[in-house]
Amino acid sequence: MAFVSKITFKGLLLIIVTSTIISSCIQSQKFPDEPQIEFVAYTFTDSMDLLTNVTHLGLLTIRFTDGDGDIGLYQSETQYPYDFNIFIYRIGISAGAPVLTDMDTLNFRIPYLTPESQNKTLRGEIDIDINLYKDQIPKYPYDTMYYELYIKDRALHVSNIITTPEIVL
Repeated sequence: MAFVSKITFKGLLLIIVTSTIISSCIQSQKFPDEPQIEFVAYTFTDSMDLLTNVTHLGLLTIRFTDGDGDIGLYQSETQYPYDFNIFIYRIGISAGAPVLTDMDTLNFRIPYLTPESQNKTLRGEIDIDINLYKDQIPKYPYDTMYYELYIKDRALHVSNIITTPEIVL
């Protein structure tokens, strides 16, 4: 019985030592300096505000990576080209064809995110609240839409452009 427990202990010790050696040899994951994004989800709720306006409250979630970690803007950065770093186009569908108007261009800001550590690589998810007032003037004329979006980092590298699935309003 003592012999079996010694073998089990030695086997367990060997697994722990091997795992430690292998994990210490694995280098951190490298990403390109240009940000990369991918669509994760779009969830929404239709509701009515206090003025009885019908509101489409959306939450768009994207995943991002950035190799040099220069995502986000300082609060003091407000002048072009550092005024916005998320660019979203809401594209309505009318008679089966996409329609984009100036009213459908949305810009947002990601706050400064660069890590303090030596490894600046960033990856994570960003949630973007998007509200659409269906009863706005002029009335939003589409019953289906989708979003196209991209982000920019502080070096003005532009990410890939992603498109959400169609969203029925």
